[in-house]
Amino acid sequence: MREQQYNEFLEQFADAFEKYDKWVDPKSLLKFDQEARVKGDYQNNVKKYSGQFMNGTEQRIPISVVPLGDGYIVKDGVTRGKAKQIAKREDPEQLILVNTFCHEVLHFTKDDWDDFQDQANDHPGAMPSTEQDLKNAVQKRFQTGRLDTIICNQNNNVKLDYNNKSEINQYCELGGRWFIETLFPNSGYTWKWFSNQIKACISEFGKLVSPVKTYGDTEIKKVYTDQGGTKYSSNSKSMNEISGNEKLFTIRDNSRISPNLYGAFMKHLQSNPSVDYTVMISYTNVLDKEDADIIEARDAAVESIKELLDMLKPEFLEKLTFSVKHMSQLSTDNSGVTTMYTLKGKHSSASPTPVQQQLSLQVVNT
Repeated sequence: MREQQYNEFLEQFADAFEKYDKWVDPKSLLKFDQEARVKGDYQNNVKKYSGQFMNGTEQRIPISVVPLGDGYIVKDGVTRGKAKQIAKREDPEQLILVNTFCHEVLHFTKDDWDDFQDQANDHPGAMPSTEQDLKNAVQKRFQTGRLDTIICNQNNNVKLDYNNKSEINQYCELGGRWFIETLFPNSGYTWKWFSNQIKACISEFGKLVSPVKTYGDTEIKKVYTDQGGTKYSSNSKSMNEISGNEKLFTIRDNSRISPNLYGAFMKHLQSNPSVDYTVMISYTNVLDKEDADIIEARDAAVESIKELLDMLKPEFLEKLTFSVKHMSQLSTDNSGVTTMYTLKGKHSSASPTPVQQQLSLQVVNT
C-alpha cells in the first residue's frame, strides 16, 4: 500500500488496523500474488529498496498479506517483499512488516485486491504507474466482465449495453471517470484517456461478451413489475422498502455470501423476525462461465444458506419464511423467477418451478 492508503487506514481504524501488524522473517513470504505493474519499473525498484534496507533504512508501511500455512501470500507490496528477501541474504537480522487486516477484518475478495493493488501503485511524482499498467488495468476489468458491473453501479444500477450505439459513449465515459476518480487520481491522465482505452477494449475484445444474461438492480425491479401478480412497483422510491411483508436480498457472487449476506440477514432478522425473506441469485461476473458453472454455483449457494438457517434459534425458525430463488440467466432456464428452496417454520422444500409472487426488494450488493 502507498502512504496515502496507509494514512487513511490509520485515520479510519486507528489501533484496530495496527493490531494486525507483525514483523516476520522475509523467508516466510511464500508466494507473490500481485499482477499490477508487472511491466513497469519493478526490477529497478527491488534493487533500490534492497540497498536502502541493507543501509539501515527501516520499513514504515506494512505489506498486505494473506496467511498460508506457516507463511504468507503477498497481495500488495511485492517490491518491498522481494527487496527484503534480497537484504536478508546479506543481513540475517532483516525482518519485514506485514499486515493481515484486509484479509481478516475486511474479508477482501479478488476484485477488492485488484482495486487495492492498482490504487497502491498510483504513486504521485517519481514512481507513477506506467501507461501499460493503466491499459492492463482497464483490459482486465473489461475482459472479466467486471467493468459492466462497475458502470451499472455508476449509472444508478441501470445496465448499459456498449453494443448499443446510443449507449456506448455513456458507458465509456462512466467507466473512464471511475478509473480516474477511484483507482488512478495521481496518474496524470484524464477520464477521456481512460474512456478511449475502454473503447479500444470494446473494439478488440467485444466479441467475448457472455451469452449469460445479467441484470442490474433496476432491471430486476422492472421484471417483477412486468410479470404482474405482485404489489411491488418499479417506481418504488427506495430499494430498501418492505412491501407485502417481504424483503429481498440478491447474491451477485457466492464469495459475498459470508460475511455480507449473513450479516445483513441476521441484522434484519433481529429487528424484523416476522418478515418473509427471499434471496435472489443473479450473478454478474459470468464472462468466463459455462452453464454448468452457474448451475453448480446456485446449488452451492443454497447449501451455504441452509447452513446459516440451521444455526438459527428455534424461536426464530418457528416464525420464519425464507426462500432462495434465481433469475432467468441461462438459455435453459425457465422464464421468470425459479424457486430453488423454501423454508416455512421448521419445514423446508425444494420447488424448481417458475413463480410470480408478491415480492419487495432490498438489493444488497454482494
